Amino acid sequence: MLRKFYAKCIKSDSQRRLIVGQVYECEAWQGKTLIHGACIMDSKTFWENFEPKKGGEQ
Repeated sequence: MLRKFYAKCIKSDSQRRLIVGQVYECEAWQGKTLIHGACIMDSKTFWENFEPKKGGEQ
């Protein structure tokens, strides 16, 4: 099931595609997370780099 949410970056990725402090719109599905405007990553790795935002707050 596709899940859409917002998350705040707390740690950049190795390729520096993510900006710490930036809130991204995300979609999770089948163990992968799409970070709109940045990349796709494994959901486990995603939660090492992001914290959830409540109700789409930015």
